[in-house]
Amino acid sequence: MTYRVLFVDDNQKVLNSIARQFDGVLDYQTANGPHEAMELLDPENPFAVVVSDMRMPKMNGAELLTHVRKVTPDTVRIMLSGYADLQATIQAVNEGNIARFLSKPCPRELLERAIREGLDHYQLVTGQRELLEGTLQGSVTVLCAILSLVHPLAFGRVSQVQRIALAIGDQMQLESIWDLKIASMLFPLGCVSLSERALECMLEGKPVPDEERGAYEQHPSVARAMLQEIPRLENVAAIVAYQEKCFDGSGLPNDDIAGADIPIGARVLKAALHFEIALKQLSDPAAALAKLQTQSELYDPDVLEALHQQVESGLCQSARRTVSLEELRPGMVLAADVRLEGGKLVVASGQKLTDSIRRNLETFCEFGQIASSFEVEAASGAERSELEAIC
Repeated sequence: MTYRVLFVDDNQKVLNSIARQFDGVLDYQTANGPHEAMELLDPENPFAVVVSDMRMPKMNGAELLTHVRKVTPDTVRIMLSGYADLQATIQAVNEGNIARFLSKPCPRELLERAIREGLDHYQLVTGQRELLEGTLQGSVTVLCAILSLVHPLAFGRVSQVQRIALAIGDQMQLESIWDLKIASMLFPLGCVSLSERALECMLEGKPVPDEERGAYEQHPSVARAMLQEIPRLENVAAIVAYQEKCFDGSGLPNDDIAGADIPIGARVLKAALHFEIALKQLSDPAAALAKLQTQSELYDPDVLEALHQQVESGLCQSARRTVSLEELRPGMVLAADVRLEGGKLVVASGQKLTDSIRRNLETFCEFGQIASSFEVEAASGAERSELEAIC
């Protein structure tokens, strides 16, 4: 994988000189001035290194690199500065907006070495993050699979809620999509101590029994306490803590946080949770959305609009089909609860099947405790390809 470098200067002759020096050596682009540079910045495709001149009209290099830091925080920022700009450059370095500055005129060898070191640093930082996030996500996936077996009523919702939350997040083009992905898997963590009766009330949108109301009201903060000590999950913990907080400031936790001060991931997760409950009650995405819209003061209007757009695009409108145990595959999504003969829930509707869940169902079938046919969501063409790849 090659990493890109952006050179910024308002002097075209300087940019032409850079082109002569680094053609075939670096994967680079040039920008004639800060405004052209800002148009090239893309959080989805960041530059690994940005090298900017200090003295430019309307916006100097320090101001530009401050903007770069906000848009693509991992980008290594290098300043080329003359002696007259030295004090301003030192201040920018001290404020953390610039990783390194080089005095002009700068020998080609020194500039290339600084860029190479910047590329190495960028690769190290982003590689460590990808490794950490991949490891965490894998661990969380395994944890949720285990919890869905031992506590299906609480964790059986995860697959459906995550699908809804990520659809909203994609529609809104959220930057913190990884945090939302993990939070939408771990939101029921504080519910594991609640009784089945209390959980059923939650899922049906009914008041929780008085004797368990205290425990119910604590479940977001209990989950937060478990998560906030884990490195890299601080934002996830905040999302989970505010999953029941309403946009108008009501709800849990009982504090003064309201509106845009609520973490955006929590605003998305709340709408996803309530939409999932309404969908189970009404079996129609449009009707479920309409139910949320009748209480619009509880939700971020931008989140509701994103959900509306996704429902219009077919979110949660999959048809059903019946499959045998032999046809059941990891990755399929159950369209109906699987219960023992006595009514005890084994796997909840909306749960995406894993190897362990399928083996569990196979065991129950062998002992005649459940039927050997299952209702699943009919897969789209893309989903069928994915399932075939899994199998």
